[in-house]
Amino acid sequence: MLVEVVRERYKAAGSTPTSAQAWYQYGTFCMRVKEHTRAQAAFREALGISQDHSPAAVALACLGLALALGKDVEGVKDPASQLASRMKLAHVAVAQQSGDTERALQLLRELAEVVGEDAKLQVQVLLGDVQFESGNLALAKQHYRRAMQRAPDTCPPRVYLRLGTCFMASGDAAVAAEVYSSCLESCSSPPSAAPGSADAAGPLFAEAAAVEVGGRCATTWMGLGVAYLRLTEYRSAELALSEANLCDPEHPGVWGYLALLSLLQGRQADADQALTQAQRHGLASPTLLVELGDAYQQCGHFSTAAALLGKALLAQDSVQVWHSPGFDKQLSPMQLLRTYGTCHDTITAIDWSADGQFIAAASKDLTARVYSLNPIPGWTPPTLAGHKDALVGVFFTTAATQQAAQLAGQQPVVLYTVSKDGALFGWSLTGADDSKVKLYQLSSGFCYVTFSEHSAPVSALAFLPTGAAVVSASLDGTVRAFDLLRYRNFRTFTAPSAVQFISLAVENSGEVVAAGSQDDFQIYVWSVKTGRLLDVLAGHEGPVSGLAFCPTQPLLASCSWDKTVRTWDVYDNKSQLEVLQHSHDVLALAWRPDGKQLASATLDGQIYFWNAQDGVIEGVIEGRRDIRGGRVASDRRSAGNLSSGAAFTSLTFSADGSMLFAGGRSKFVCVYDVAEKVLLRRFQVTHNRSLDGVLDQLNSKHMTDAGPLQLIQHEDADSDDELLPAGGDPAAAAADVPGTASRKRAVARTRALALSPTGATWAAATTEGLLLYALDAGLNFDPTDLTEALTPQAFHAALAGRAYVRALLIALRLGELSGGIHLTEEQLGMQALAHDFAREQMLPHAAKWDEQKIFPVEVMREAAKLGFAGLYVPEEYGGSGLGRLDGSLIFEGLSYGDISTAAYLTIHNMVAYVVNKFGSQELKEQYLPQLASLDKLASYCLTEPGSGSDAAGLATAAVPVEGGWLLSGSKAFISGAGASDVYLVMARCQGQMLSQQEVDAAAAEGASGSGAGSTVGGGSSSTNGAGGSGSGAITAFLVEKEWPGVSFGASERKMGWRSQPTGTVNLDKVFVPAANMLGQQGSGFRIAMHALDGGRINIAACSVGGAAYCLDYAWQYTSERQQFGQPIGSFQATQFKLADMATGLEASRAMVRGAAVALDEQSPRATLAAAMAKRFATDTCFNVANDALQLLGGYGYLMDHPVERYCRDLRVHSILEGTNEIMRLIIHRQLQRLDYHHLV
Repeated sequence: MLVEVVRERYKAAGSTPTSAQAWYQYGTFCMRVKEHTRAQAAFREALGISQDHSPAAVALACLGLALALGKDVEGVKDPASQLASRMKLAHVAVAQQSGDTERALQLLRELAEVVGEDAKLQVQVLLGDVQFESGNLALAKQHYRRAMQRAPDTCPPRVYLRLGTCFMASGDAAVAAEVYSSCLESCSSPPSAAPGSADAAGPLFAEAAAVEVGGRCATTWMGLGVAYLRLTEYRSAELALSEANLCDPEHPGVWGYLALLSLLQGRQADADQALTQAQRHGLASPTLLVELGDAYQQCGHFSTAAALLGKALLAQDSVQVWHSPGFDKQLSPMQLLRTYGTCHDTITAIDWSADGQFIAAASKDLTARVYSLNPIPGWTPPTLAGHKDALVGVFFTTAATQQAAQLAGQQPVVLYTVSKDGALFGWSLTGADDSKVKLYQLSSGFCYVTFSEHSAPVSALAFLPTGAAVVSASLDGTVRAFDLLRYRNFRTFTAPSAVQFISLAVENSGEVVAAGSQDDFQIYVWSVKTGRLLDVLAGHEGPVSGLAFCPTQPLLASCSWDKTVRTWDVYDNKSQLEVLQHSHDVLALAWRPDGKQLASATLDGQIYFWNAQDGVIEGVIEGRRDIRGGRVASDRRSAGNLSSGAAFTSLTFSADGSMLFAGGRSKFVCVYDVAEKVLLRRFQVTHNRSLDGVLDQLNSKHMTDAGPLQLIQHEDADSDDELLPAGGDPAAAAADVPGTASRKRAVARTRALALSPTGATWAAATTEGLLLYALDAGLNFDPTDLTEALTPQAFHAALAGRAYVRALLIALRLGELSGGIHLTEEQLGMQALAHDFAREQMLPHAAKWDEQKIFPVEVMREAAKLGFAGLYVPEEYGGSGLGRLDGSLIFEGLSYGDISTAAYLTIHNMVAYVVNKFGSQELKEQYLPQLASLDKLASYCLTEPGSGSDAAGLATAAVPVEGGWLLSGSKAFISGAGASDVYLVMARCQGQMLSQQEVDAAAAEGASGSGAGSTVGGGSSSTNGAGGSGSGAITAFLVEKEWPGVSFGASERKMGWRSQPTGTVNLDKVFVPAANMLGQQGSGFRIAMHALDGGRINIAACSVGGAAYCLDYAWQYTSERQQFGQPIGSFQATQFKLADMATGLEASRAMVRGAAVALDEQSPRATLAAAMAKRFATDTCFNVANDALQLLGGYGYLMDHPVERYCRDLRVHSILEGTNEIMRLIIHRQLQRLDYHHLV
C-alpha cells in the first residue's frame, strides 16, 4: 500500500518536472520498486535536460542511467560485465566534469563494446558531447551523425542543436539549416519512447518535453536564422529570427542577430532598436559583438563600432586575446586565443607593450596587472597597487614611440596607470653611487623597490624593450638584469677577467646586452636569454665611456677616451666598420631616433654631429661657454674665466629628433636645436648652496695661502687615505661619480639624462637627486598630500600622539580646503556651458515668459539635451552622473538667465535623484530615462494647506489595498502642478488593508459628494487617525498625472516665479501600485529630508546666479549713468555699495560650494552646511538684488529693466525648501548634535 502511495506521489510530482534533479529522483524511486524500464526513461530525460545545465546534473543523470542499464538491456550477459558497465559510465561523468577528456573518451569506447544496441545510442551521444565540450567540433560532428543514423526518432534535441553548430563552424551553412529544420520538426512532435519502454513513455515524457520545447525552439530558430544569414538568404533569416523572438522575447542573441540582419539590409533605425534590446537583455557574446562591430564600422558608425569591439575585448573581469584574420573573408573572422582572468572586478582599459609580448590591464579593483602573451614557466602576472579609486587607464609609454630604449641605454620604459580620482602613477628607475638600483613612483616621488645586489657604484642603466626588466652596469665588474615583475635579480653577466663597467646598451629586440669597460678598454656582448658571453669587441685604446645601438640598423656605436667613436656589426662578422676621429676624449654619444645621425660629446665641451652612413661631420656645437658656470673650492680662477673641465657627459635626443639635451660637469642642462645648432634653453638643476659648484663667486675670506679652507686637512695623520676623496673609495674617484669630486662637499653635476617618448617630461640624475621636469603641472609632487583622512579628528589624534609635523601638515591642508574650492577644468567647462546656454536661450525670453506666464518646456528640453535634466542620474539611464558641486555650478549658471525656470529644473532634478537613490530597479528603468530627457516632467509634493514648516504633520492618507495603496489628500504650492507628468508624493500610511467591498463603498461615498478631502475607509485625515502620528508613518510614492483621481487646482497668482505654474494637487482615492512606493514603508520623512539637503543647496545656487546678474547689471549701469557731470559709479557711496554687494555674493558662493562638497563627501556636517548656505545665501543674494535696484533708482522699479524681476523671483527663496526661520532651528539643532565647539 505504501509503495503505491509513493509511486502516485512521484508520478504526480514528476509529470511536469523542469529540472534534471526531479527526473533523477523519480527514476531512483522506480529503481527501488524494480521498475527498470520506467527508471531508464526517467534517467534518459534527466540526461537530456542536464546537458543544457550544470555538470553536476550530468554526473547524476549518467550515474542513474548506468544503474538503469543493469538489467533490462540487451548486450549485458553476466553480473561482472553489468557492474563494469555501470561503473565505467559513472566514471565518464566524473571525468567529463573534471575536464579529463582523454579519460572520458577511453571509458566510453570501452563501454560501447559491451553494452547493447539501445545503450550504444546514448554512448554515441556522450562521445559527441565530450568532443563538443573539448572543442573538437569535427569529431563531435561524426559522433552526432552516427547517433542520428542509428536512431533518428529518439535522439535528444540537443544533438540536433550541437550538430548544427558543428556544421556552422565548418562553413556548411546549408547543411546546418537542414539540421535545424529537422530539430524544429522533432520539437513540434512528442518524443518517441525508447524501445521496450512504451509504458514509461506515456504522459510523463510528453508533458516533460512540452516544458522544454519553448526554450529549445528559440535556440533552434536562432540557429536556423544564422545559417540563412550566412547563406545571404535574408528573407528566410528574418522569418527564422522572428520566430525565435516569439519563442523567447528576452534572448539577447536573437536581438543581436536581428540587429546584424538589419544592418546588412541597410535598415539603420531597426538595427539600432534591436541593438538596444540586445544590450538591455545582457548581450555578452564576444563573437557576436565583433560581428556587430565590423558591420557598424562598414556602415560608417565608428563610435558604435568602437563601443561594441571594446565591450568584446573587455569581457567583464577577464582579458581575452583574439586571433584576427587576414584581408580574405572568413566565416569565423576572429578566434579566441587566450583568456586571462585574475582581476576581481571589471577591466576598464588595456594596452600592449611595444614588442607585443605583454598586456597591461587596468581594473575597477584599484589595481593593474601585466600579462604575458606567451606562457612563461613559473611566472605570475604582477599586481600594481596603490590607487585609491577605480583605474580608468593604463599604457606603456613605448607604445607611442619605438625609440625609447635606443637613447644610449638611458631612456626608461615607463608604465603609467590612471585612476578615476585623477591620480597618475608611473614607474621609473635610476642608478646611484650607493650601489643600489631604485624604483620610484612619479606621482609621489617615493621609492618603493630597491635592488641592492651590486657591491660598487652603479654606472649605467638600460631597460629591456619589453619593459619587464632593467639591466644595470656597475664598477663591481657585473652587469645584472632585474625582473620588474617579481622584483629579483634573474641574470648576472660577468667578464672572464676582473673589469669595471662604465657604459651599457641593450639591443632593440632585447636579445643582446653590451657593456664597456674602463680597465681593458673592451666591449663585452652577452645573450640575455642564456646569459652566455657572445663576443668581446677590442679596438679602443682607452676606457669605453659610452655605448648605443642604432634604432634602425644592426649597428653598435661606442665612444672612448682614445678620441674615437667606433661602429660595430655585432650580428654578422662582428667586425669594426667605421672609426670617427675626434680632437679630444669622447665622453658620450647618442643616436638620432631615425638612425641617420650620431651625436658625440668631447672633453673640450663640443658636440659633433656625424652622418651615420658616410661618416662625415654635418655640424658642430661649441658648448663650452653654454655649460660652464659655478665655481668649486679648488678652482683658482672665477667661473666666468674658467672653461677647463666644462664638458657634456650625457646626451639624449628628443623623440622627434629635433632637439638635443646635454648635461655634464656643471649645474646646467642645455637644450639645443639640432637643425640650427643653437642653444634653445638652459636649465639650472640646483640652487642648493651647500653643494660645491653652485656659486659663481666664492667668499675670499675662506681662501688662504695654503688654499681653500675646505681642502685643508686639519687632523694629524700620515695615512695615504688623506689623498683619497671623502669616503676613501678609489673606484668612486676613478669613475667621477657625482658627489665624490670634492673632499668636503658634493659637487653639482648631471650624471645622466632621459627624455620621455612624448617629450612632455625629462629626467636628470644629479647630485641633488633624481629631478623631473614636466610641461604638465599636475605631475608636481605635493608633500602635504597625505594618505590619511583630512579631518579635525585626525589633527587632534596626531597632536595627542606628539606627531607635531603630521599635525601641522593636516592643519595646513584643512585650512587650504576650507579656504576655497578649487574647480577642475571639467567643472569650469560645465559652468561656462550652463552660463552660455542661459545667456543665449533663456535671458532674451525671460521677460516675456514672466509677463505672459509661459512655461518654457521646449527650452528646458533643449537644456536636457545638454544633460541638465538628469544631473544626478547615472549615465546608464541617460543622465550625467554628476555630484552636488557640479550641480550647484550648473544651476548658478542657468539662473543667471532666468531664476524661475532654473528653479523648476532644480525641483525636477530632486525628484530624479530620489528615484535613483531610493527607487527599485524597475522604477529606475521605467522613469529615469524619461526624466533625464525631460520627456516627463516631475514635481515634488510635500507641503499641504495645513502643514508647511511642520512637514511631519502632513495629512495626506495612504490606505493599503490589494496590490497597492489608495491615496487621498491635497498638496499646496506645488511647482509644475498640472504641467508635470510625475509627482513625488509624501503620504501617511493609515489603517488596515481594505476589502474590495470597502473600497467599492468608499468609492460610492466619494461619488455621493463626500469631497476630495475625505480619507478612504471613513477615517479622519488628522495625524491622530488609524495610521499613527509623527514622521514614522510617512511614505513616499510616485504618482502619474493621468491616473484616475488626480486633479489640480487653479494656478496661483504670484509675486515672482511666473514662468512656472504653481497650484494644488488633489488626490481622491488614487490607486498607486505597490511597485511605485519609494524606499520602505515609513521611510518617507527621511527621504524628504535627505532630498531637501540637496534642494536647499540648489536653491541657494540659484540665488547666487540671480544676484550675480544683478551685480553685473548694476555695475554696467553705474558706469554709464551720468549725474553731476560724472558717472555715478565714481561716487564713493556707490563704490562702497558695489563692494559690499560683491563681498556678500562671494561669501554666498563660497558657502554654497562648501556645502555641496560636504554633501558629496557625505560629511557629518552636510545638513548643517546646507542649512547655513541656504539661510545665508538666499538672504544675502536678495539684498544684493535689492541694492542693485536701489542703484538704478526709479528705473529699477520699472519692468523695462530686469532687476525688478530678479528681486521678485529671489524673494521666495527665503520661504521655500524650508523657511529661513526653520533653517535657524536646524542650524542650532545640528550645532548641538555635532558638539560644535570642537570644530572651531
